[in-house]
Amino acid sequence: LGLRNSNLGAEGAAALAALHSAPALEDLHLDLAGNKIGADGAEALACLFRAPQLQKLHLELRGNHIGDAAVGQLTEWTVAPSLHSLHLGLGRNGITEMGACHLVRLKACSSLQTLHLDLRGNVITDCGAQALA
Repeated sequence: LGLRNSNLGAEGAAALAALHSAPALEDLHLDLAGNKIGADGAEALACLFRAPQLQKLHLELRGNHIGDAAVGQLTEWTVAPSLHSLHLGLGRNGITEMGACHLVRLKACSSLQTLHLDLRGNVITDCGAQALA
């Protein structure tokens, strides 16, 4: 679903988060780049990680000013046991070393076979990058 630059805001992101309860959803691609969803919208989308049958999730959140705290919320949930491929586009979101440390949690998810993180345009130090390596 391509909704890039649609001015959805946090409320629109929260409405899309309801997709997590779709019982047969196996593959979800959401392009929400440039929608001003902020931290609240990103936190609402965190429930997508718990969709029971979801195997592939591509979540493009570039340029939404979500920050470190929301990255922490995105990675706090236990990843659904069937999720084996995850792409998070988090470029230009004001993410720092703290946010990078939150993302390290994803490496511990045993179900994930493919993890792609796009962090371009953030302020992540060498130490944060090393933690992700």
